[in-house]
Amino acid sequence: MLESTVGCPAITTAGAEVAALTQAATKKLALLTPYPEQMTLMEKEYLEMTVPGLKVVSHRSLGVSSGLAIGDIEPMVAYRESRNIDTDHADALFLSGTN
Repeated sequence: MLESTVGCPAITTAGAEVAALTQAATKKLALLTPYPEQMTLMEKEYLEMTVPGLKVVSHRSLGVSSGLAIGDIEPMVAYRESRNIDTDHADALFLSGTN
């Protein structure tokens, strides 16, 4: 649909996420996002509905509500939080977020 609208090949971040997780045959995912909890739960639901056989087995939200503030998250915070999220039962860890 997007490609027909803009008249050239196109992909969205959501489309890229789904393609990558599907290609990797990910079945159990740990999800870390910078977003508020409600948005993280929406992303969890979207991924589980869109990626065949996927179950998000753990998730963590950093609770940042401003797009500009997401860009201010220090790399060490993302690193630390990715080390702290429960990945014991996960095939993959996905650090979501764009900015």
